[in-house]
Amino acid sequence: MSIARMYDLAAEREQERTKPAADVAAEAAGAEVEAKKTVESALEKITAFIPTEIIGLYVAGLGIFTPQTAAGKWWVFFVCLALIPVFMVIGYFQKKKHKLPIPKLGVLLLLVAFAAVAFVAWAAAMPATPFLSLNSYATQIGGFIVVPLAFVMWGLADIFDALPKTQ
Repeated sequence: MSIARMYDLAAEREQERTKPAADVAAEAAGAEVEAKKTVESALEKITAFIPTEIIGLYVAGLGIFTPQTAAGKWWVFFVCLALIPVFMVIGYFQKKKHKLPIPKLGVLLLLVAFAAVAFVAWAAAMPATPFLSLNSYATQIGGFIVVPLAFVMWGLADIFDALPKTQ
């Protein structure tokens, strides 16, 4: 999900709280029916929190530089991790400049934290992960951790009205 889309959805969730209860209940009932039709994997739920720009940059960085050493893979990983808050702050100021709806600061900080945690878990579960230099079972461990992490993050995001809406 792009940074702009994350902000839009968080702002939508904030506006939904100001609608009359009947409208919200009708929309929620429709959303529940739709949610039951779609069964998403934990990895898909985790990637919903990561800005697509970061995923694209990480994959491109590994592909372009093709680092053969763990140090090279770690550099790509840490550059992408460091760019998460940078990209999200830029997105925030773009929305603010154009007077578009933006969520509250607490929701934005939660989105930044979730994006960073989700990126770490997602990267650990990928085949060319730098985490393999720490443990030969890193991809298996990362894949295992993604499942409960997705459940916890999805639940907390729902509680704090920062849940990414998926198609």
